[in-house]
Amino acid sequence: METEKIELKKIEGSVSGKRVLLVEDYDFLRKVLAKKLANNGFNVYLAEDGKQAVDGLEFANPDIMLLDIMMPVMDGFEVLSAVRSHSDPVLSKIPIIVLTNLGGDDDIRKARLLGANDYIIKSDVKTGDIVEKIKTFFTSPF
Repeated sequence: METEKIELKKIEGSVSGKRVLLVEDYDFLRKVLAKKLANNGFNVYLAEDGKQAVDGLEFANPDIMLLDIMMPVMDGFEVLSAVRSHSDPVLSKIPIIVLTNLGGDDDIRKARLLGANDYIIKSDVKTGDIVEKIKTFFTSPF
């Protein structure tokens, strides 16, 4: 798939904050998570669908990605595949946490096989739990 480089909307958490690429098509959840992450010191880049995420990957240069699966244009499985096959060796290895309503064993297995580092079912967690999960991927304190 052909990608174009684009700039993504950014919400500042702190100057030294880690960069999170939040890929979520549901506007309300995207805003709530972005605010919670920024309030915890993360710099958040927002993508509304998978194509925006892939096209904005180099611009955001994220330290971690929070990725929905069910999205228009390009789904999360396609994003996982695109990121893991990216030509930049650093970007291709960023931690990716899948955050989705899909809880079936086949979906979890597929995401893991495509390179997801973790898998969270939205209905099972609070936004604070998601922030804490992201923090576990970094060794430096916030």
